[in-house]
Amino acid sequence: MVMTVVGLGIILDSIFLLLLVYIRSDILSTNIFSSQRGIIIVGSIAFFFVLGFILTFSGLRSMRRFRAILRSSIKMLLDKRYIDIRELSRTFRVGEMQVMQNVEKAKRDGYLPLDVEIKFAGGLPL
Repeated sequence: MVMTVVGLGIILDSIFLLLLVYIRSDILSTNIFSSQRGIIIVGSIAFFFVLGFILTFSGLRSMRRFRAILRSSIKMLLDKRYIDIRELSRTFRVGEMQVMQNVEKAKRDGYLPLDVEIKFAGGLPL
């Protein structure tokens, strides 16, 4: 969530900065790209714009993965009465530690009960 918000903020800031540079150069009746300094300014704005997109999309991807792991762990909890970390790890093709962090976050946020049984390797308790 944080990466998404930061990424969107960087995108908006870079758009506003680009508009400001364009308006100022238009008022001064000079071309932005006519000098070395203008190219550096526009290049740095483009860099921040791309960085904002990268942060936004990686944040959205991690939020989607968290929701999918949460749905699967709730289904597993209802079916088997425990959450198998290794099975979730194989299903989503992510590391067991990342699945464990997502399950712990879901417990902290109140999506899962705090006394849920978590097992590794198809049945060994944690």
